[in-house]
Amino acid sequence: MAAIVPDPRHPLLWMAYVSLSCIHGGRRIRYFNAAPDTEMLASLARYVEEGVVRPHVDGVYELARIADAHRAFETSGSRGKQIIMLA
Repeated sequence: MAAIVPDPRHPLLWMAYVSLSCIHGGRRIRYFNAAPDTEMLASLARYVEEGVVRPHVDGVYELARIADAHRAFETSGSRGKQIIMLA
């Protein structure tokens, strides 16, 4: 899991996560902010619009095939998101 914008309210905690993650390999938690504010989400949206950040979609499934999405996630070691279409 990787955060795009570090949390300025907890810089030491963020640096500790990054440092430990670098020591223990590439597929670790870099940082996670469970409550992004409006400004942070707006910055992320700008990065996506500018092409700086590109979301990676591993699969798209209709709601009726949600079990297939779960299986794909559990078995493939996917690096992207599994998308469920609701409409």
